Amino acid sequence: MGRKTVKFSREGISQLPNDKPAVYKILTPSGNTCYTGVVKRGRVRERIMGHLGEIPGAKVRIEQMSSVKEAREKEIRTVMREVATSGVSVHVISHKDGWAVRRSGASRASKVYDKRTQAITRARSVAKKASGTLVIHGEDGRIEKKETTVKKSKK
Repeated sequence: MGRKTVKFSREGISQLPNDKPAVYKILTPSGNTCYTGVVKRGRVRERIMGHLGEIPGAKVRIEQMSSVKEAREKEIRTVMREVATSGVSVHVISHKDGWAVRRSGASRASKVYDKRTQAITRARSVAKKASGTLVIHGEDGRIEKKETTVKKSKK
């Protein structure tokens, strides 16, 4: 199906096709996603206009789908991917006293464990809570494994 990106303005939105259901994203000037949504056929412009505000340089991107069901499935996959990649990274690294758990960007470890398995268990838990990525390093410092985690919502 078709994909189109336009300026996030009345003029830009008026150029969007309106004849099929779509997944849309409102993007910041740097290309990051502010919002992702689904819209039914015939309501594309109206729905996106409802978001119109003051975000200088922003854009809106739509991807047309053959059905609303397909659009919703695409939206879920897109949001899950964005959540998974926007979270923190939690690293398990070798330490002089054992194995350390450290968030990316932190200057020091949050905790040091005697056993690597203990450090991995704790790091996995922290990464899950933050919808982040678990990065396991070997003794030589090389990355051995990466796991992307997504926090499950409570129902």
